[in-house]
Amino acid sequence: SALPELIFDTNVEVRKKFAADCVALEVIDEPTMMSALIRTQYWAPPPAAQRDFVFLVGKREHDDGSYEVWGCSVHHDDVPEKGGMVVRGTTLWGWHCKPVGDDTQATYVNCLDTRGWTPTFVMSWLKTLAANEISAARAVAMGKEAKLTRTGLSESEQKELESSSSNK
Repeated sequence: SALPELIFDTNVEVRKKFAADCVALEVIDEPTMMSALIRTQYWAPPPAAQRDFVFLVGKREHDDGSYEVWGCSVHHDDVPEKGGMVVRGTTLWGWHCKPVGDDTQATYVNCLDTRGWTPTFVMSWLKTLAANEISAARAVAMGKEAKLTRTGLSESEQKELESSSSNK
């Protein structure tokens, strides 16, 4: 299956085929054959600022053809924060992809510390973003065109945002 290679590809143009919210992806360093320092930036629904992450990523392939990729956000002095981006959150994530016949079983886990109060619309956006990326990556891996949409705010989420902004 092409799904693991697609998910693990660090070319931003490849990523944009299935990740509508990914606006930048850059390999900063590859300290070993199994690890990389990667910067990725994601669009966020207005009025939230874009998300800017630097991840230390590791990858391992097993004899049975399965893959594991994991990463955690890190601070790196050579990668300054860009203006207009939100302070980097702390996240730990991982993928396990296992061949099942001609298909791939993919499992994704994520633990996120947003460093404080986070509006429910941002959490909803993050969950929707992950589901959309996984579905679109599967379509692309199967040779289909993925329908890409950026996740926006619902009417109730917009009202919640306006209400929380006026209480400050």
